Amino acid sequence: MKRQNLKDKKHTEKSIEASIVINGILQYKQYAGSIEYDNEDNMFYGKVLYINDSVLFSGNNIEKLTAEFKNAIKDYLSMCKEEGLEPNKPMSGVFNIRTTPEYHYCLSVISKRENTSLNNVINEAIKKFLSLNWLIPDSTKK
Repeated sequence: MKRQNLKDKKHTEKSIEASIVINGILQYKQYAGSIEYDNEDNMFYGKVLYINDSVLFSGNNIEKLTAEFKNAIKDYLSMCKEEGLEPNKPMSGVFNIRTTPEYHYCLSVISKRENTSLNNVINEAIKKFLSLNWLIPDSTKK
């Protein structure tokens, strides 16, 4: 393992001190928003994720950012309605996955054994994964 010299270490520590990293998303209705922070302006900002339209919001603290995110979604939906446009849906529900041949085989065996489609097996696995991470989409809550 290569040793890091003192000059590099001080530079790295200084860089870390100069930036704040926020990991997380805001959620409202069926939309998700990013959380970013600008050190120079001392402001939080974000954008609505996973849609083709550009919807931005900002606030000087997390509470304000959350309120502005919700207002941005409400304004976006209202504008779409007024203009007779269909709002972008965050996701289509269709995506391709890549896995190992072994996982593919095992999933196929399960689908045959359970007399269901491979798609249903994958959806059940996704639902279980999401429930383990406390993220349950509204459509699955009953």
